[in-house]
Amino acid sequence: MEIDESKYLDFDVLKIKSLKDEYESSIEFILSELPAKVNWSSSKQIKLYFENALDIKLESVKISHILSHLDEFPHDSPGFDLINGLVLYLKQKYTLKNYLDCILFHQINGRVHLRFFGGRWVLPNRQPIPTAPEITACVIARKE
Repeated sequence: MEIDESKYLDFDVLKIKSLKDEYESSIEFILSELPAKVNWSSSKQIKLYFENALDIKLESVKISHILSHLDEFPHDSPGFDLINGLVLYLKQKYTLKNYLDCILFHQINGRVHLRFFGGRWVLPNRQPIPTAPEITACVIARKE
């Protein structure tokens, strides 16, 4: 099987930059709502905070693992809000780092060349091709 090295996505770079600004503002807001005494980018501090404040010993700070503790709290409790806020922060941070920053770093005149990895076409950082509506709305041409 011959691999076509010319697969790409063309993005409206101004829309991607605007979306990045929105994500950064959203992250700032989420952080302002989370307890300030914690560095929410530190796995160690998150684990320590969860253990001290919620009596939860986190094995990891993966979104799926944190979400697995959501049903331990009533819907309108501070623990529920904390978990939801942290998960939202982690998702926004993940999208910013693995998609928006990748697109902006690898684009040349808006074009991001895809790479063939693991039997499929992916972004240059090996992340799947974005399916989030806010990112796909920035795609102006594709050759997949």
